[in-house]
Amino acid sequence: MDMPLVTVEAESTYILGFPMLIAFTMENSSQDTDFLDLPDLSPELPIDSLAVTFRQQDGQPSLTFGPSFAFRDQGLMRTTLMAGERKRFLVDLSALGLTLAPGTYELTVTLYDTATRFATSGPARITLMAPDARDAAELQRLKMLMRQARMAREDWRAFLATGPHTLVPALRLSPQATHQMAYHLFINAAVAAQHIATVTDAALHNLQGPVLTPEAALLRLELAVMRGDTAQAAQLASTTRNTWSALGHRIDAVLKGQGPITSGRQAAGTP
Repeated sequence: MDMPLVTVEAESTYILGFPMLIAFTMENSSQDTDFLDLPDLSPELPIDSLAVTFRQQDGQPSLTFGPSFAFRDQGLMRTTLMAGERKRFLVDLSALGLTLAPGTYELTVTLYDTATRFATSGPARITLMAPDARDAAELQRLKMLMRQARMAREDWRAFLATGPHTLVPALRLSPQATHQMAYHLFINAAVAAQHIATVTDAALHNLQGPVLTPEAALLRLELAVMRGDTAQAAQLASTTRNTWSALGHRIDAVLKGQGPITSGRQAAGTP
């Protein structure tokens, strides 16, 4: 086979301007072919080798963002996909600088190796909504806080490695916006916390739904590893692996101390 099979999982609704997290899975159904140079994807990394197409439901032209190959020579992590292996990644599409109008779309994601060698997922139907006045004001406030904290970027990746800066959203965020911010705010708080013991599983309650429930399981596992609770970590690793086999590579990374919280605290110099 020339390329892995790719699938996408998305939420049914997103508010424009906030993080737009999807799950992207690559599957190697071959028994004798290995892929040795594929993009390693996460909300912490620039999106590499992916293009995203939004097909409008009213007959208007489709809108495509990407692909970007600009990061291939900048030392970013790449990944392999061995025969029979599946890998699930979390990707924040807002990092592509989307310029979209509210409406209903069919979303597809294309994985590129070269300009003529690629694989495209099946469609996921999504609805994009404009932020209401309350959410729009909070968007501007959070971006102002990022500028005041002198973060290198004003996109949502800045929330994932902020050092001592904890960015707390106002309580007036709508439930949907709170859901879309949940992953970034949890990582932000966990990276900035003075003691990891103060970061509790209860803070994961907003990470629900087809995209984020598996991520909550991984973060719960990472907290157990960081607390040194080997029995709970072993149990959570087994349960998560049995429930979502495509997370195996990320479970292994967490057990090796390479999860997003651990890596973020190391980068930020947090003990």
